[in-house]
Amino acid sequence: MNEAQLRNMRRAVDTAYHGNVKGEADLPKNPSISDIRNFLKNNSALGIGDITAESKRYLNLPGQSTSYNAGKEEMLNLYDKVRKSKNLSRKDFVSNKENIKEFLNLMLETGALPLDALKEITELHYNL
Repeated sequence: MNEAQLRNMRRAVDTAYHGNVKGEADLPKNPSISDIRNFLKNNSALGIGDITAESKRYLNLPGQSTSYNAGKEEMLNLYDKVRKSKNLSRKDFVSNKENIKEFLNLMLETGALPLDALKEITELHYNL
């Protein structure tokens, strides 16, 4: 299973738990933790330990998988915006250790902020 498939599965589980939404036949509306574990078991190569952890994680953290994905997409958009402002290819941007270090440090320092604030700070930092 690749990372994209796992993220999609996590969003399905999170939405099923908290969104009052019915999925396919194997992911019912308002599922129990047992339903979620069966869904993960039948649709992934995860082991029992991971299935147990994943089923608890999304029960206890509503919206976590959706928030994670939104943050990831915003950070990738900011990365592309910064890289393009410097007229660099991905390879050239990453090869220059100062460029990537500066960007990643900014993401680490401000990544816990709301996405609008992260975007504004990044745009100010890079004069975008």
